[in-house]
Amino acid sequence: MITLQKGRYEALECIGSGTTSRVERARDNVIGRAVALKTFVHSFGEDLEEQFLREAQLVGQLSHPAIVQLYDVGINAEGRPFLVMEYVAGRTLEEYLEASSLTVQRACAW
Repeated sequence: MITLQKGRYEALECIGSGTTSRVERARDNVIGRAVALKTFVHSFGEDLEEQFLREAQLVGQLSHPAIVQLYDVGINAEGRPFLVMEYVAGRTLEEYLEASSLTVQRACAW
């Protein structure tokens, strides 16, 4: 099991949340960069924890300009899985759609 290094990530603001997780803009205090910290709402059982870590290893091998980089993964002190990813500043797709005449169909084709 990987655990969160105490004090490494400092949550700054919530940038999204849903039924399974919460995403915060955070600071990596070791490297000094902005990151996106995704923390799952519930703890996983041992089987799901192993699957989560295996899938994170696969995602960590991906490299593409349209996919954010995965920097770190683990289980926090409360037993909840987390992902630390590249933080990309800007508007969400939902915000962009609300502010423009871009249709949902065009956005999906993009």
